[in-house]
Amino acid sequence: MGWFTNAVAATARFVSSAAQKVASAAQKTWEVVKKTAVKVVTLVATDGEKTVAKAKDLWKTARPYVKQATAWLRTGAPHPLIKNVALAIDALLALENSPVLQWIDKAVSWTIELAKRLNAAMEQGVQVELDAAERAQAEQYQQKFRDAAGSFSGEQAHAVSVVAMVNDLVLAQDRINALVETGEVADVDHFLRLRATQKLLKEANARLAAATESRIDTDDIFLVRVASDLLNADPSLSSEDAQALDDLLQRRHGRGLLPFAFEEMLPAWHMRNQALEAQWEAMNDTLPARQVKLRRLEAELSISADGRLDEADQAELDVLRLSVPLEQKAFDDLADEKLALSQYLHAAEGFLQVLERPAEELEAAGMGYLIDAGQQVGELIIQGAEQGKQWNEFTPRQQELIIDFANIFEDECLERVQRLVEVAA
Repeated sequence: MGWFTNAVAATARFVSSAAQKVASAAQKTWEVVKKTAVKVVTLVATDGEKTVAKAKDLWKTARPYVKQATAWLRTGAPHPLIKNVALAIDALLALENSPVLQWIDKAVSWTIELAKRLNAAMEQGVQVELDAAERAQAEQYQQKFRDAAGSFSGEQAHAVSVVAMVNDLVLAQDRINALVETGEVADVDHFLRLRATQKLLKEANARLAAATESRIDTDDIFLVRVASDLLNADPSLSSEDAQALDDLLQRRHGRGLLPFAFEEMLPAWHMRNQALEAQWEAMNDTLPARQVKLRRLEAELSISADGRLDEADQAELDVLRLSVPLEQKAFDDLADEKLALSQYLHAAEGFLQVLERPAEELEAAGMGYLIDAGQQVGELIIQGAEQGKQWNEFTPRQQELIIDFANIFEDECLERVQRLVEVAA
């Protein structure tokens, strides 16, 4: 079970706890839908963990906009971060006789040098690059800072957290760059972790860039720590951290961890649909000409005096008789796949709004139907977009439900996709 699945399981526990406190019928129905929705989104990660080929296809189409998102550091240098690090190091130097500080003195010295490199890199609009040895050292010191955290309190604890954050920040950036430039995602869970890391770092970076020489917000330290952890080989997110992240996202953005992670499937599906569109356009450019050629040769054969064509034309006719029907079927199948995926993509916006908006808000907006139908649509979307169920395998009523949601939410879906693709802007 991957990080995303574990996070979803933690979210399910939050929902169960919340359900015990609600009273109205609409709220109770909404909580049931959310609990079921948790199971729906879990299918994305569990199915992806079993299907490496599908994850590679996902990564092939998603890599361009993921790579674009790594440019967030070059949008501005968060010098206030460096100032905060200097203050934190001053606070730690005041503890020069502390045995705990002596234990992590090399980690602090490493971070001082890392902060210098980070400051120089930000001034040049580039990123700190770690070699293999430095990466291993950063991971070792990351653990040292984590182990030492409980040995400090008050201002010293905060200072350790700020210093550790520099190491976490550079390590997270390095892991993203390695994946984007030369790596491959192992499964859908890995892809969702990568995108969550980018989004969390963007969130933290924007706030760090605006920070003053006063304390860096502990929430932003937490965001960088979680972001750095998400790309570990074996990531984990405790129930406590999952709830803290969910609460933080709710406070800042009015939505929790589940839609924050799952919405990344929308631009992935959008990019896949664009790839299908490009394939369709390419076939549409060549297939008609081959069909015309087939019809012309068939006509020439039918009117030829001896019922024969010359050797070259006959050979071409034989090839076209075999290939054109196969190409036509592939063209039709591609058109069906493209249309179905666009329906799933646009309908998914309605499902996401079930995850994001409280029951009362949906009712007030005249969207109470989402409470009743959103969960079913979510299940159908995952079956079609990720689990290979063909459009014609859905019942007419199921197709109608997906199409209705797609028509209602197409514009909002495309707006969301645009925001997510431009996460670095």
